Amino acid sequence: MIEIGHASVNYDRGQKGSLYAKAGIPEYWLVNIADLCVEVYRDPVKAKGHFFGWKYAQCQIYKSGETITPLCLPGLRIAARELLP
Repeated sequence: MIEIGHASVNYDRGQKGSLYAKAGIPEYWLVNIADLCVEVYRDPVKAKGHFFGWKYAQCQIYKSGETITPLCLPGLRIAARELLP
């Protein structure tokens, strides 16, 4: 799952992220236009106090010069700069 966010980053990170975690989506990418980074969320877990009762246990931030390897394609490397404006 990949979201592109600018003004909606908090909503995308909070409510949508919790909904994706509850749905069992193992990995969620948030292309954060405002901060020029890609936030990669992994490992959905139950979490009281979060929207929909779920969250992602791991979050890693990737900047323009870094590469991301998707869980579903471990041989693929994607440059974060290719996803950013």
